Amino acid sequence: SSDSSISTLISPGEVNDIPLPSRDPMQLMLLVNGVSTGGAATGINTSQMSINGSRSLNTEVLLDGVSVTTNTTGQLGQLPSPDALQEFRVMTSAYSAESGRTAGGMISMVVKSGTNQYHGGLYELFRNEDMEANNFFNNNRGITRPQDRYNQFGGTFGGPVWIPKLYNGRNKTFFFFNYDQTVQRVASIPINIVPSDAFKQGNFSSASILVYDPLAATPFAGNIVPASRINSASAKVMSLLPAANSPGTPDPLNSRSINNYINPQVLSNTAPKYTGRIDESLGAKDRIFGTINAWSANSPTAAT
Repeated sequence: SSDSSISTLISPGEVNDIPLPSRDPMQLMLLVNGVSTGGAATGINTSQMSINGSRSLNTEVLLDGVSVTTNTTGQLGQLPSPDALQEFRVMTSAYSAESGRTAGGMISMVVKSGTNQYHGGLYELFRNEDMEANNFFNNNRGITRPQDRYNQFGGTFGGPVWIPKLYNGRNKTFFFFNYDQTVQRVASIPINIVPSDAFKQGNFSSASILVYDPLAATPFAGNIVPASRINSASAKVMSLLPAANSPGTPDPLNSRSINNYINPQVLSNTAPKYTGRIDESLGAKDRIFGTINAWSANSPTAAT
């Protein structure tokens, strides 16, 4: 009766049991009335997040009481795995001053803490191309089903801090740790333009555009650049270019074929995350804690 705030608490059971696209805990906020966001179903855009019609940059997101929002863009820092969260609360209006500092809504996440009993768990989620169908465009080009493998695995463990013969933290000191790793192998099929073998050797006899000798200001005979006039460094570069492996699309204006080189490849993206928390009870009513949330990401770019 003394709290006028309107909020929705998503329980630990819901956090663990609800299937989340890409395992992003921010997907949980879409369960709350009045919340909208941009982006796709599998990757929401937090910079376009709005609660009860507020402006997109007016939503605050807290992790154990610390803001993880970039004020200039509204984007969020890397969040822990859903398995590391004890509480996910969305406050939509009339929240107290302790949750102020914003004209929009407030989202608060709390990392799990250890208890007097040791608890842990392991998990793995995976996707594999063997369970998928090839798409229409690959079938049309005769390209086999590309590799598409997504593995997200990790574990949690927590309990009282206990060091044999030195310290027993039961009822006083607790720890919790979560390791979460994502390994995604996705297909990338860049399509580019490469010159024909004749063009690489300076033979432009098939081209409708005349190639002029810069020294004589007249066209080369037969529209062919003599081998003696080709720079050795340029010739070396041309020899390193791959040959066309697709008919491509005719470009009559320039006497060539475009989009004639397809370079299918598999990229391996990794994103390990480490979340830890230490709690210390100072008495019946007081407790201090510290949380660490670290991550690194490796996302190579397709070679074109």
